[in-house]
Amino acid sequence: MIARERQEYDKRKNIITYANYRNILVMTQPSVNSCVHVINGMQSEYSPGEWDLIREVGPYSEIEHILVNETPHTPPTVVFGPEPAHGWCYYYQKADLARQRGEWEKVLEIGSQAFGQGFEPVDLIEWMPFLQAYALNGDVEHLRELSPVVNAVPYISEQVCQILRTTPGLSNIVIKNINSLFCAK
Repeated sequence: MIARERQEYDKRKNIITYANYRNILVMTQPSVNSCVHVINGMQSEYSPGEWDLIREVGPYSEIEHILVNETPHTPPTVVFGPEPAHGWCYYYQKADLARQRGEWEKVLEIGSQAFGQGFEPVDLIEWMPFLQAYALNGDVEHLRELSPVVNAVPYISEQVCQILRTTPGLSNIVIKNINSLFCAK
């Protein structure tokens, strides 16, 4: 607990909780066709159908609470059943974790695996890890290919424009292409 931080106390069904809004991680599944998204409060990305409440608390989400370097743990099959077949969400979430680690080549590799099997997102914000990886890799051709898809939904294209423009480490030529492909209205 941080000194002098106001705490709220609530006792429900023998569970005592102390609300501390400085220590949260927001996860959401905006629609049945979306994957589970982990919100990064420093760079929030939202689907068009996202709940207003998620947008309100999203900036406080602290993605650094995810232990990115831990050994993956497989839950017991007796409780959770066998691992489901790998679909789009499996690849998206692996790519999003690689993005959090800054492993941009790995994001591209995961994308190649997913796209090679015919997977792609229904929720267009799920292109974001791959768009960032393409931009950082200087792959303007892939950005060009995806621009009509992303620009079909203005709410998504505005976020793509903002996030890609502020991604550190981009070359001037990539920034120029981002501006013309995603930011020109």
